Amino acid sequence: MFVVNFSSYKLVLDYFLERSYDIVNKDRMLLYSIEAIKVDDEQFNEYAKDFAKLTMTLMGPMLQKEFSNLFGSEETFFSNLMEFFSTKYEDDAIRKTAVDGLMSGDTMEEK
Repeated sequence: MFVVNFSSYKLVLDYFLERSYDIVNKDRMLLYSIEAIKVDDEQFNEYAKDFAKLTMTLMGPMLQKEFSNLFGSEETFFSNLMEFFSTKYEDDAIRKTAVDGLMSGDTMEEK
């Protein structure tokens, strides 16, 4: 059943992942980006757990159970949510660094 409806499950999961990421990023992580301060590992793990909990809360108990079944267990689902958060944050940080590098490179050429 999950394989047949994979695109529907992915669409629903992506919605909650992005929504939760935006909330946690804006409420907790944005200050670090603005101040250009690295989040320490302990704090980052706390934010990743908060993200996973928020995602599961937003999707509600029925969808949470569905996705836990899809991933094999609630623990595995939770771990995958935390991994998504870590990967998304790293990708955003890499992209920001690349854009900053491009912007400073353009400025150097103009001088």
